[in-house]
Amino acid sequence: MIIFTKHSHQANCSLCNATTDSVLSTKLRRGTGIVFYCESCKHGFLAENQAPDAKDYYAEGYRQEYSHNAEAAATSAREIFEIYKSYQKDRLREIVPHLSAGTELLEVGASSGQFLVNIKDKVALVNAIELDKACCAFMTSELGIDADTEYLRESRFADRHYDVICAFQVLEHVPDPVVFLKELRASAKKGATMFIEVPNLNDPLLSVWNVESYQKFFYHSAHLHYFTEDSLRKAGRLAGFTDEQVEISFTQDYNLLNHLTGS
Repeated sequence: MIIFTKHSHQANCSLCNATTDSVLSTKLRRGTGIVFYCESCKHGFLAENQAPDAKDYYAEGYRQEYSHNAEAAATSAREIFEIYKSYQKDRLREIVPHLSAGTELLEVGASSGQFLVNIKDKVALVNAIELDKACCAFMTSELGIDADTEYLRESRFADRHYDVICAFQVLEHVPDPVVFLKELRASAKKGATMFIEVPNLNDPLLSVWNVESYQKFFYHSAHLHYFTEDSLRKAGRLAGFTDEQVEISFTQDYNLLNHLTGS
């Protein structure tokens, strides 16, 4: 169950272009805007008055506003790496069976390399796209990972093709998720596997228990999209994937303590 209200404002869905006045939230974790819900394709999206330039924003500004701590401001590349490098078990469980010594892998939106450091010695090649300049420099200098701060199609990896492509917690940030998926698909070898990870709008903390403190955390100005299983499948179809090529699984990042002790 998704909880929403009717609102005097309307917006066109950023995925299917249907008009909706169903509102999920008017309060964001930092920033202003209205999060609408499209009942046609089951997609949530942020209607903004003024969107920042994405390249400039993620190059430097994003880490000044959002960090591992919901209330904190700036965070460093090393701090991100040290905190999250050990919290990759769910991803590794899904992805490692698809890797071999000859695998060439690309991660788009690689942050500080906290996932890649766990698999780079298991494969033939890892490349990374990361718009944040400090994180990109950290991966290059500290982890020996070949990383680029340009968009994929403008990067030095644009003409390469990969066996595995990963994008964790990225799709919700991009202006056009269908175009983004098409660009990833263009960099995939025949028979490649892509791993896309997004927050789930049907997270039980929202849709079942309706935890107010989690709502304030979940909706924020950097997330332009809020996917459900239905809308993620639709984005895949629009990007050229068949239903048989799309497999969706669920992982609960936040445990029972988040709604027993959150306030």
